[in-house]
Amino acid sequence: MHLFTYGSLMYPQVWSRVMQRSHSSRPATLAGYSRHQLPGEVHPAMIPSGPDSTIDGILYEDLTSDELARLDRFEDEGIDYKRITVTVETASGEVDAFTYMYMHPDRVSAVPWDPAEFANAGLQHFLNNYVRQRE
Repeated sequence: MHLFTYGSLMYPQVWSRVMQRSHSSRPATLAGYSRHQLPGEVHPAMIPSGPDSTIDGILYEDLTSDELARLDRFEDEGIDYKRITVTVETASGEVDAFTYMYMHPDRVSAVPWDPAEFANAGLQHFLNNYVRQRE
């Protein structure tokens, strides 16, 4: 099983802390969705958008069922996020993967989430607070 990540889990520091092991990964792009800021949060929300919308992210490969269950807990699956199946584009072609879609599109900001801004200003805060609470 594969997982497409588009927010905090794209960063190796977060991934390794949540998963407690490394996985093969590669860049991937998801069409038909957009990534937005959540008011008061440093992590993003992904919601369905028009066909011209794309999100660049990371595809992690060969996850186990137990690891997906760990990710479901981390993502509050069923509360704020829903795990769905999508098809992403990689350098070697299309790949089916799971990802987490935000279930409350009315709560997202119109402002796109900026990965570079997260890396510069939000990553350490996220590691110190959000990830620690879920460990």
